[in-house]
Amino acid sequence: MPALEILLTIASGAMSFLVALLIRTINRRDKKADARQQQLVDLRTAEMQYTRSIGCLAHSTAKTMRRANLGNGEVEEAIRYYKTKERALEDYYQKQSAMMQNAKGG
Repeated sequence: MPALEILLTIASGAMSFLVALLIRTINRRDKKADARQQQLVDLRTAEMQYTRSIGCLAHSTAKTMRRANLGNGEVEEAIRYYKTKERALEDYYQKQSAMMQNAKGG
């Protein structure tokens, strides 16, 4: 009988070790996936900021052209279009912010 108990103890210890190893591997993969996800968020944020800065530069250039009477109807239309899209982007940001607050329970 003692041999069976020893064998079961060894088997139990081996199983515990394998489960611990599996959990450690999963945790490492989760950390790497979280790091990749954060890098992707940072990249998207930088891209959006860059795109927005280009839009702001184009908008200010168009306004300068309008003030100098160098523009035509296309400049006025472009300014209206920019303002419409800028409002839509702000609405999107507000919705995303609200969704994130709701997801966090705040």
